[in-house]
Amino acid sequence: MKILVINGTQTKGIKPIGKLNNSLSEISKQVLTELGHEVTETIVEQGYDPEIEADKFIASDVIIFHFPIWWFGQPWTVKKYIDEVYTVPFKFYQPGTRNPSNPNPNIYGKSGFLQNKRVMINTTQAAPLEAYTNPTLFMEGHLIDELLRPIYLQNKFVGINDFIPGFHIYDVYVDTNIKLKIDEYKEHLKKYFN
Repeated sequence: MKILVINGTQTKGIKPIGKLNNSLSEISKQVLTELGHEVTETIVEQGYDPEIEADKFIASDVIIFHFPIWWFGQPWTVKKYIDEVYTVPFKFYQPGTRNPSNPNPNIYGKSGFLQNKRVMINTTQAAPLEAYTNPTLFMEGHLIDELLRPIYLQNKFVGINDFIPGFHIYDVYVDTNIKLKIDEYKEHLKKYFN
């Protein structure tokens, strides 16, 4: 299987950050290669050519995103990447399928070309898991997948409807068991890609 890893690490911030997402991307490459997969990586902060990235998507069976939750979504660098790569003309979807001569709302979001792809979205974040699961705390019981809904929809719009369960590491500034979480991530990869 051909797998594209999008490393959306964000190294600019309040604290020195970025090491964990870089580590998770490296682990993805290592474990998936050991499982016999062909793995390519893009490190968004290092720059990219949108045309080349679009071709990487087309050539891949699975796309894995790694990024920190940044103000309750993906970092701007990852959003910029998606804006630039997903809109390379005629690579991901057919524009203009719904227009004044064909205003049918049932066809909206159904012109994507990437139907045979799968996506996994992995995140790291400062928020503790309880901030999501406890309805009396900050996220009021709304789970991470609700926060990530726009990212799922971005991929669904270009035809990707098959989502592999993501892996999320919470409480990164407080949790002293990050090594254990990394080991759990390795097992997560083996479960879904073996």
